[in-house]
Amino acid sequence: NHVIHNDLEFKSKSKVSGDSITRPCGRCILCKNIKDKLPEFYTNLPIMGGDCKSRNLIYAAWCKKHKVACVGQTGERLCERFHRHRYDIKKRPENSELADHFHSDHDIDKDMGIVILQRLQEDNEQVRKYYEDRWICKLQSLQPTGINLDIGEYGKEMYTCFQRLNEAKT
Repeated sequence: NHVIHNDLEFKSKSKVSGDSITRPCGRCILCKNIKDKLPEFYTNLPIMGGDCKSRNLIYAAWCKKHKVACVGQTGERLCERFHRHRYDIKKRPENSELADHFHSDHDIDKDMGIVILQRLQEDNEQVRKYYEDRWICKLQSLQPTGINLDIGEYGKEMYTCFQRLNEAKT
């Protein structure tokens, strides 16, 4: 005879530290933009969190001024990725839709918020792009309702479905 417990809770494998908030490391320029959750103009979606040094993740950067978001993915540390985003915002706004949006008439430190949406176990760009598309759909972050310009093939169909669901709710 074996005794078992049927009330065991299984922890998600995608949470590295078991922590579900994004937190600043306290030592980089990105820290002032890091937020612990999505802004109130988004529904209460669960996020996985991490810190400025986390890798292999999907992130959202949003504009507090216009209440729009941009979803991105990176295999490098978040602080390194945003170091390049900040440079692009100042010097090369044509490099990305995020840089283009924040280039004029914005104070990056006051107007931008950043949160880690999901951390992945392995460094695989195709997997990151798949989840990036899913989050673009969840947050409806394609222009004109967001900052993102494009989405992958799988995401295009999913995005249309999410739009229909949101329209049905209103």
